Amino acid sequence: MQPADVLACDSLADLRHLETLSFPTPWSARAFGIVLAAAERGLFSLREFQQALIVEIGAYERQGGPIDGDETYYSRWVAALTTLLDAKGLVSPPGLQAAEQGVRGAFMAAHSHAHGEGEPQPVCRDGGQ
Repeated sequence: MQPADVLACDSLADLRHLETLSFPTPWSARAFGIVLAAAERGLFSLREFQQALIVEIGAYERQGGPIDGDETYYSRWVAALTTLLDAKGLVSPPGLQAAEQGVRGAFMAAHSHAHGEGEPQPVCRDGGQ
């Protein structure tokens, strides 16, 4: 089963093979999980999300953006989810952006050290130095 196949299921009870799914990145798995959790809570049906995703991908492609990889594809999942939640009056894009900035700011404040930025440093130098 592929992640997109889940959207064709009539109910979450039909999802027997979720453990076989794999995702290219942790954030794409989270996007998928958020969609399932929202559908499970009754915020929308999987078919509603499927239609929102179809519309989102179509709009993206009409603007000249090909779905050329997993990152592009799952970013369309996030965009479709945002659009659907906005249409239902559950979240607004500006509110979501403010929340995202708050999370990013908190992360950066708590995690302010660098990871690999700058020039690489040798582990050991010739002559034991």
